[in-house]
Amino acid sequence: MVAVNGSSLMDWCRDGGLLDQAIEFIREETSRGATFEGIIWHQGEAGVGSEDGNYGEMLEQLIHKLRSETGAADLPFVAATLPDASPNAAEVNAALDRLAASLPGFTIVDGPRKTMSDAVHLDTAASESLGIAMAEAMMRLSAPEADP
Repeated sequence: MVAVNGSSLMDWCRDGGLLDQAIEFIREETSRGATFEGIIWHQGEAGVGSEDGNYGEMLEQLIHKLRSETGAADLPFVAATLPDASPNAAEVNAALDRLAASLPGFTIVDGPRKTMSDAVHLDTAASESLGIAMAEAMMRLSAPEADP
């Protein structure tokens, strides 16, 4: 698991950034026998505005680089939408919809609408609900196709 609280998509996409660190971590762990099954992505409010560039294009580049660098061209990728009250939710959610329609192995789940009083951060129940929904989506993406 690789997660960085408070990081923006720009933090992940820049050269030498968090994505490069995650890829190195994945390589190290898989060389030790670990398996790498997929990615779950829940962008917070950090760095999702237009000032950081086009969110959808940046996320698509991240996915392509991750798949290419790990040799997993069909790596499942599950992303969660942002609550409507989150800053830039419309931009992020529209980008996720577009990616789900155009990228194989990419799906989205609706993030919970219940948040803490600041209207941005998920409370415990919402976090648990989101985790379950994302795990179920990952299992659907990862399941082998049933023979007809």
